[in-house]
Amino acid sequence: GCILGKITATGELAGWNTDAEDGRETMYGVLLEDIDTTESSAIASVGVLGQFITGGLTAFAGVTTITQIPALDGVYKFGTLIFKSEE
Repeated sequence: GCILGKITATGELAGWNTDAEDGRETMYGVLLEDIDTTESSAIASVGVLGQFITGGLTAFAGVTTITQIPALDGVYKFGTLIFKSEE
């Protein structure tokens, strides 16, 4: 459920961070499985097109309502991510 951004220099995905300046500030997709990257990188499934319930996403932890997320360059290059506050 982690929203990911793509690090420009390496092409690797990492947690989306609006304050970053390395590519992670643009949404790329949503991590679809639990992985452990404590010691090294890992291969995982990532959704780049679909509807996601915000309650299951780490970026929205504790959020019960959301406003529309503005169009972000990366999201529309790869697919459309729609975030809904309930099923």
